[in-house]
Amino acid sequence: MFEELPFMLIFLLFATSISYLLLNSTPPPLNKVMRALGVVGIVIHEICHLVACFITNAKVSNFKLIGRVRSQEVSGKKGYYDYGGSVTVNSEEKFSFLQSVVIGFAPLVVNFWLFFLILEQLFNPRISAEFFFLFFFLEISLMTGAAPSLSDIACIPSAFSNNPRYSLYQVVLLSASILIVWIISEAYPVYFIHEIVYYGFIMLSYYGLRYGFLAIDGLIYRLRPNRHPYHVNLNHKALMRKTHKPIKARKLGIEEAQW
Repeated sequence: MFEELPFMLIFLLFATSISYLLLNSTPPPLNKVMRALGVVGIVIHEICHLVACFITNAKVSNFKLIGRVRSQEVSGKKGYYDYGGSVTVNSEEKFSFLQSVVIGFAPLVVNFWLFFLILEQLFNPRISAEFFFLFFFLEISLMTGAAPSLSDIACIPSAFSNNPRYSLYQVVLLSASILIVWIISEAYPVYFIHEIVYYGFIMLSYYGLRYGFLAIDGLIYRLRPNRHPYHVNLNHKALMRKTHKPIKARKLGIEEAQW
């Protein structure tokens, strides 16, 4: 389990280098083809973010799959346009540390598995020429959109600093979940299960530990003999406004008008 993590790091470095070279150093007219493939990579990248937001229950306020953005002068060309997408969450909602990690690195994990899944088809001797070129260009687009952006990475330390104690609690639960899944997989090995299935087991173990600890905490509170129910004692007289009664003018020696 997790034997693919070193390969995922190598894939990240390779994809970042290749995407930079293809999108910035390709001579015309081939650069237009590379930019078109880059658009496909951006679409896949943003879809991965959106699915990760849905899995982690992050409320999305705005989603743009692809859009043309006017950038500064590039290579002496005025009016240069670049392409990009975005997934914006609710501004009132703050990410937890685990949410930011899952959402930020979702494109890398998904593109990594898709890349090697399609790579197996490219080496299939019975593949047709049409599907070979289709899969070949899809591999290039996956590499251009695999790496997380700077904003994706910047969200992780920001989310950790929002609530460091809860972030450490999430790290402890995640570490315990990984340890539980690893022990079970070593004790009862199943060789035909794909590696990505273990991530699902880790997620189920994480939520099991989280809600299990909440249930134990609630049970201990109910069984505690000296527990005090929450009761708010409000003095209703303190909340009542006193009525102002003005002193009559004749008691002050002031003559009142007849009308």
